Amino acid sequence: MTKYEFIERACPLCGSSKSNIFMSLKSEDIFMANWSYRKHEISALQVANEMSFPIVECLSCNFFYAKYLPNIDFLNVIYDVVIDEVAARTSNFDVDSMAYRMKYLSALLRLLPKKQSVMSVLDFGCGFGPTLHLLDALPSIRAVGYENSSLRLDELASKNFNVTGNVAEIDASVPFAAIILDNVLEHIPDPFEALVQVRSWSDDSTIIYVSVPDANRNVMQQQREILSQHKVVAMDINPWEHLNYFDLDHLDKMMKKAGFLPLAQVEVPVEVSIGLRPERDFYARIKNAIASAMRLVRYVRTGNALCTTSMRYYRLADS
Repeated sequence: MTKYEFIERACPLCGSSKSNIFMSLKSEDIFMANWSYRKHEISALQVANEMSFPIVECLSCNFFYAKYLPNIDFLNVIYDVVIDEVAARTSNFDVDSMAYRMKYLSALLRLLPKKQSVMSVLDFGCGFGPTLHLLDALPSIRAVGYENSSLRLDELASKNFNVTGNVAEIDASVPFAAIILDNVLEHIPDPFEALVQVRSWSDDSTIIYVSVPDANRNVMQQQREILSQHKVVAMDINPWEHLNYFDLDHLDKMMKKAGFLPLAQVEVPVEVSIGLRPERDFYARIKNAIASAMRLVRYVRTGNALCTTSMRYYRLADS
């Protein structure tokens, strides 16, 4: 194996090896799309500019995924050399980022059963630790962080956060009242295997929070068109780091396969959006109002309206 070899992978959802290339990016496409990459470090990856990195569509289940899996040496260069750690950390702790975390944590914490005076919450893939900072302020929460990056682990440990990169240490703390998977599943080579592990850390009352970028077909087609015009694609279109591209249906299918079912919107203590937008054009407002009225009917009938991949709550299917 060469140092930066990429290994072909099958569909992580259904296991099929049959796929069609949906779009294919070159190194410069990926670099230009990612604001956190140091552009002058492209040579550190030793990836030929003519090499292509395809995102494919599974012919069996229509799931989008990166065709090739980078090896650990390549990813270490990405995370330790190419990514501007200062810029990425600053972004993680900016006002908008923390407000987003406060919003999903507000709902998550209110969903937890108040059985114990202190409840354990696992942030799986805690990164720089912004969510741990918020949870650490709550005396009723024992926050645990799991992270692969030794640099980030050392930084968080130096600030006395309870973090580990050892799965065996997490096994000793189960079950958790809640497990957070915030922008994690899209990065994992085998997300189903990770979810099976998460299931082993859960019990009937555990709430699982999942957030992944929305990669529905319309989004992917738009990005393919942008790429074909030699324009810069969205940062989420990155087959080096983002290996899996979920829409709501495929996310729910993978969670169900691992033994989890989503909470209906009526169960989640947040305001329900039916999609009203501040349209300037009168006819656009009419069109939006009609569509929102239809979503309102759906909400009344089923308890759901505009569900998204960006804020989804699950519990064990047999709970």
